[in-house]
Amino acid sequence: MFKIVSEGCFDSAHFLEGYEGNCRNLHGHRYKVVCCVSSNTLIGSGSQAGMVADFSALKQIMKNITDNLDHKLLINVSDDSMGDFIKMCKNMGFELAEFHHPTTAEHLAKEIYHIYNDMLKEQYGNKLHLEYIEVHETPTNKAVYSERR
Repeated sequence: MFKIVSEGCFDSAHFLEGYEGNCRNLHGHRYKVVCCVSSNTLIGSGSQAGMVADFSALKQIMKNITDNLDHKLLINVSDDSMGDFIKMCKNMGFELAEFHHPTTAEHLAKEIYHIYNDMLKEQYGNKLHLEYIEVHETPTNKAVYSERR
């Protein structure tokens, strides 16, 4: 099996409602997202011969995802107590990335996994497999999500 890894970054703010530590306060991160894609075979001919996939294509998929999260407030819109805050943010012109779960690194990794996997399948069908997504919240802390065993 061949595996290739590509990375992307985005800057966003979030907070963890109901959390009892410092992360309950609004704060920002420089998130790094890492994806690993695998294939049992390499491309046999043409300009991409000997590759799993062209890195630039994988980077473009990542860029499409990270651009939608960059410089936005990541917010859990399913929390009913957040309604007034969300409305205020929108009235102030803040750009929000809305989620239906807490904006933990674990949930972000799962969400990004599904978005990336859909885009990968759209472009490559079943030729490539998404192994995992890592979301680094800090240089020393990350969450990993995978559906492959």
